Parts: sequence; structure tokens; C-alpha cells
Amino acid sequence: MPESIGQYRLIERIASGGMGEVFKAKLVREGGFEKIVAIKRMLPNLSHDAAFEARFCSEARLSARLNHTNIVHVYDFGRQADTLFLAMEYVEGVDLRSLLAQLREGGERLPVAVALDIAIQACRGLDYAHRIKDEQGRELGLIHRDISPSNLLLSFEGEVKLTDFGLAAVRKQAGQDHLAGKYSYMPPEQIRGEPLDRRSDLYSLGLVLHEMLTNRQSYPSAIPPEALMRQIVSGTLEPPEAPGVSSSLADTVMDACALEKADRPPTTEEWRRRLQNEREALNPASIEAIPEMLKRLFPDRHDTPTPTNERTILSTQPIITPTDDATDESRPSAITPTKKASPHFALWTSLLILLAIASVVGYFRFFNTPSGSIVIESQPPGASVFHNGRNTGKRTPTTLSDLDQQQSHNLRLIQKYHVDWEQTITLESSEPVHVRAELERQRQACRLITTPPDAAVWLNNRKLAANTPVSVGKLTLGDVHHLRIEKEGYVALQTDFILDQAEAGEKSLSYNLQSLYRQLTIMTDPPDSVLRVDDERIDGSSPFDVQNLLPNRPIRIIAGKKGFQTVAKTVTPSSLAGPLHLKLSPFHATVVLDAPDGARVKLDGNAVPIPHTLQDAQKTQHLIVITFPGDTGKLVLRLKVRQIENRRGHFVPEAKLNLDAQPWATLTLDNQKPFTTPSSGQRLAAGRHQLKVQMRDSTVSHTVNLHVK
Repeated sequence: MPESIGQYRLIERIASGGMGEVFKAKLVREGGFEKIVAIKRMLPNLSHDAAFEARFCSEARLSARLNHTNIVHVYDFGRQADTLFLAMEYVEGVDLRSLLAQLREGGERLPVAVALDIAIQACRGLDYAHRIKDEQGRELGLIHRDISPSNLLLSFEGEVKLTDFGLAAVRKQAGQDHLAGKYSYMPPEQIRGEPLDRRSDLYSLGLVLHEMLTNRQSYPSAIPPEALMRQIVSGTLEPPEAPGVSSSLADTVMDACALEKADRPPTTEEWRRRLQNEREALNPASIEAIPEMLKRLFPDRHDTPTPTNERTILSTQPIITPTDDATDESRPSAITPTKKASPHFALWTSLLILLAIASVVGYFRFFNTPSGSIVIESQPPGASVFHNGRNTGKRTPTTLSDLDQQQSHNLRLIQKYHVDWEQTITLESSEPVHVRAELERQRQACRLITTPPDAAVWLNNRKLAANTPVSVGKLTLGDVHHLRIEKEGYVALQTDFILDQAEAGEKSLSYNLQSLYRQLTIMTDPPDSVLRVDDERIDGSSPFDVQNLLPNRPIRIIAGKKGFQTVAKTVTPSSLAGPLHLKLSPFHATVVLDAPDGARVKLDGNAVPIPHTLQDAQKTQHLIVITFPGDTGKLVLRLKVRQIENRRGHFVPEAKLNLDAQPWATLTLDNQKPFTTPSSGQRLAAGRHQLKVQMRDSTVSHTVNLHVK
């Protein structure tokens, strides 16, 4: 018979991961009822690891709440022989990672429409998980934390199902174990140790869609982890460029993959609606659907019947199946005929048999020694049992039988994360001896170090009296320890860790804190320029050191000096690899003059076309005479441009106008209160200005435009 877990009979192993292994199995009941399911059981070597067991139980609790067509259903949860297992919906198909690998191997690319269909279905399942509520009707704030192609299952019927909630957490837990998951699909805030929310899952799903569209992993897993994490937090992802990917679809993908959570869509459902619009814009004709593609690429996996003998792959114990060679007592024996024995032969044979019986009886009577047994229990159970230095292959609770009463018996119990227990037992009778061992948990002296030092520490929800570097005493091995580190000006670090083995002396636990702020060096030419950052003047001269900048928040930088053109620039500190250089060019001003069609314009006595640009207008005062069509009068402007420092500290051009007219005229400047000529000292700031002119005794109004820059 194949191996069973609970009421489920295992058929074959489907996959194995870091926490468990997954089997195809069958539930068999009376009346011919059968159902194929998937069984996920925790790896046997982790069955006594409290941290992994807690994570496995957490997956069971969270998954049991989820009931959606785009999420793998969980039917049952239990324990057998100290090993936890889950019974889940069996999806006949492949995971997205296998599909993408098969396409790459065949030189194919996933059609854009199919990629959108997969992403849209995944959005539906993920949005449901994000909105799941507890018994009191409150949203749990569930976060999957491990969205990747291997956790998206595609059925041969075209359904997309989200699986593996082994790393999922509710909102209040989402900051713990902050580097759990796959680095290549991890959002930047998770690497920085910041709180996660549903937009963190959306980032990972956006990377999956980016990979489907470009046919390559957005952040290749082959890159060393530290370099990979630096790329992610720097936001080096480029928009997807591939045949059939429109600019609007590329923008939609990049919005989900934005470096900051605030720049992403607030919900998965909102992003799904945008993907749906992109999908509807595609021509549905001649598009291969998911079922047809899977059947074409994986013909050996489609409609493959379960073998009759239900062969079992992988078992912690040998699985013995009766064969046709087994002895059957009901079968007649085949006897080879021999010659008839003589009477003398029979006599000697009888004597030899009697002698053998006497020898055996004498041995057991005079030479056999009395035996006993030892019943061994331990707390916690599951310890390996050694007898006289030899590993018995048994784990507590167990019994050692047929032990010699005339010898002493050395027992040694070994359990991971515990101090070895040892005792010598002497058997005084055939009555079993009961031994119960209390195994002491191993401890490791630890010292916590941070860069920079002097950070406050909370260990297992208790604040330490001293700041780093600090000795934290002896911590138990195998337990999950909760750590939070805070220092003003740095990103708070919150994580979980497990001490796996004891070391001599004090173990150092080192953590690098990421600065909450950045310093930016700005160099100006000339060096005595006036520098302002976000309208705040920075004292000193070049090089300027600007402190306490948020890494990913854009800042506005303005450098100016009398006699030079002002330079304005918007930058993001984290995008700069070194100092920012700003070179100011000498000041010059330009004035663009425009008048109505038919008007005649003279500049400094020379006729000029309209519109006309006065280059280097700051060098001298200019005389402008304008004769309007239909009027005999003239408008006379005397214009001079200079450089001033405005109220915000910017060095900008300003034009000064003296106006006159023959005969006199009524003027309106920038829709302000009208005035009459002559007029002097009219000031025009940098920008566009409009001058309306109505000559005396005329009913017609003329417009003159001036642009100072």
C-alpha cells in the first residue's frame, strides 16, 4: 500500500521547498468516493523546530480563511507522527515560473494578452486576500509577502490561482522577519525594514507582470544578494519595452513598481481595472488562450492518468508493496523425489537431532543471562537515543529491550538546541526501568553591535537599559527572538532571528542602520554664489554641504549671483552618486516685442520686423517707436533692462519703461488701472506682459506684447 498521511493516500511528490514538500494524494471514502488533493507537509527535519512549526501553523490559520476562485483552497490541517500537514486543492497545471522557462527554452515570448489575463486573475485573488476580515468584521490587513512566478499556478482550464501563504502576515506582524521571501521580487520598503502594506504585494505583482512582458527577470536572482538589494532600493528598473507593449501599459506597470508606496495605486483592485482597460484595447482575435498554450507546451502533463498502482515517490520510511514472489502457504509445494532412506540412516539421524536439542536446552539453562528493558521519555520529546555510545536510531519516547542485567547501560539523549543529557543505568530485575529526562535548552551569550553605535534596543518586547554596543546576556537557541533597533536620524530596524548553534565565548550580532537622511554636496561656479534649497538659504560658499535630506524626496535647488544667470534644478538625493556641480553663466537679458499687424516699428531709429527680439537688452537703453495702422499718432517707449534680486532671493531680469505718445494716449498694463501718457518708471518683471494702447480721439485699442527673459 502507498504511504498515507491521515486519511490521505500519497501518490507522488510534486515539489519540495524550504519548509515543506507537496504531494499529489487521494482521499478515499466509502461508497467509491474519491478526491484528488494536494498534501503539503512540513519537512521531517523541521518537525521539532518551534519557529518553522509556528510559521506552518500560521499558514494554515490564514489559508483557512480564504475562499476565492483565484486562491488555492485549503481543506484540512492536522498532525501525524509529529509532522504537520495541509490538505489543499489540487491544481492540474503548471506554475508561471515553469511556463516562462518553457517559453524561453523554445525561443517564444508570452503574448501580451495572456500576460494581462494572468495578472488580472492574480489581482482578483490578491485583492480578496487584502480585504479579508476577522470574525468581528475588521479587515486583517493580510499581506502575502511572497508574490512570485512560482506561487502563481495556472490550470489547464485557464484559471490562475495564488498559493503559498507561508510568509503571509497581518498588518501588525508585517514588519517582522523583514527579509523573508525572494529577494528578486521584494519591495524596497521591505529591504529597508519599513512597515509593509497591501501596496508591497502590488509591487511584487508588478515585477511579475514586468517579467512576463519582457521575457526576463526584472532583478536577476543570479546577482549577489547585497548588490541585488542595492539595485532594488535604488529603483533601477526600466519600463518594459517589448512588441505589443504600449506606452500606457508600460506606465501602468511602472506605477505598480514605484520606489515609494505612496506613488503606487492604493489598492490592487484599482490597478486591476487599469489592466482590464489595457486588455480590452487589444484585438482579441488570433490570441492563444491560457488552456491552449499549456496543452501545447506541456502535452505530457495534460490528461495524464494516475497510474493504477499509485506509485509513491519519497517517503521517510520504506514503503513495501507485496510482490508476486511472496510466499503463499496455500500453494502446494514442489517436492523433488529422492531415494528411500535406509533404516541405519534414520537411526543415526534421530540420535543427532536428540543431541542438538539437548545442547540448546543446556545452553539456555546454564549460559543464558537474564535481560531487562528501559522505558525512556524526554521533555521535549523527539530526542535521539544513544546506548553505550551507539545511535539506536530511535527517538523519545521509546523502549530499549533485551538488555543484559549484568552490565551497566550508558544512555545519552541528543536534541537540537538542547544540552546533551547522559545517565548510566543498572538493571536489577526484569522489571522495566522508567527514565524521564528534562532536556535543558542551550543558551548563547550575545553582544549586539550597530553601525553607527548608540542605538536604542528592544529585545523580545523589552527595552534594554543600555544603547549599542551592548551585551544582551544568554539567549535560548532555536527560539524566535524579536529585535527592534531605533536611532534618531536612521530607519528603524525590526526583524526576527534564531540562534542555530552555540559558539565559544560571546557571539556578536551586527546590524548596519540605514540613515533616514542624506547629505548632499553642491559645488557652484563662481564659488560665492547664493544657494537656496527648497527656498531656504544655505550659508557659506562652495562647496556647500546640505544636511538632513530625505533620500527619495525631490528638492529644488537654485544658485544665483549678481551678474550671472540664475540656475534652477530639481534633483532626488538618492539618484546622485557624488557632488552636484552648478556652473553659472554671465547675465544677459532678452526682450521679445510684438505689435498688431500693419504696425511700423523703429528700434533706435531703424525699422525692424514684428515680432522682434532684442538680444543682450541689458547693455543699453533702447528707444522704440510704434506707429499703429489707421492712426497718425505714435507710441514712444524708452526701455532699459537690469538684474535685480527678487523677494525669493532669485537674481532675475527686470525692464524699466518710460512711455509717451503723440498725441497723448490711454494705456493699460497687464489689465491694471488705466493711466495716460506721459508715464515713467513702469517696471516689468521677468515674464510676459500686455500693454493696451488707445490714442486720443480714437475708438480703436491696440495691443503691444513684451516678454522679458
